[in-house]
Amino acid sequence: MTILLSLLLLLMKTTICVVALTVLLSYTVAWYERANSSPALIDRRFTTRGIGIAFWLLIQETGCLLLTILLRPLGWQQPRIPDSKDSENPPVILLHGLFQNRSCLLWLQRRLKEAGYQ
Repeated sequence: MTILLSLLLLLMKTTICVVALTVLLSYTVAWYERANSSPALIDRRFTTRGIGIAFWLLIQETGCLLLTILLRPLGWQQPRIPDSKDSENPPVILLHGLFQNRSCLLWLQRRLKEAGYQ
């Protein structure tokens, strides 16, 4: 059992590291391209405030990407389609983007249900 938990922990750490490195690489390329488009931006990028904002954005993006990866298998379940005959409200159709599945809309689906939609 401890070997299984060790492997699971190793898999989680590896996933987090890969996600963080992917985000860091994409931000580095975007930062480089943006800074080279206007030389005046380079001075603003390397201030304490600019680096702090960039670090905070990296943390947020890493968390969002990790959450998306973890929720992805939930989109493979068959959706429960409610009977629309009992409802007076028109249905709300949520359409995900390319290369995504219905798990990307779980948060929006929950908020719509709280607002009274089906």
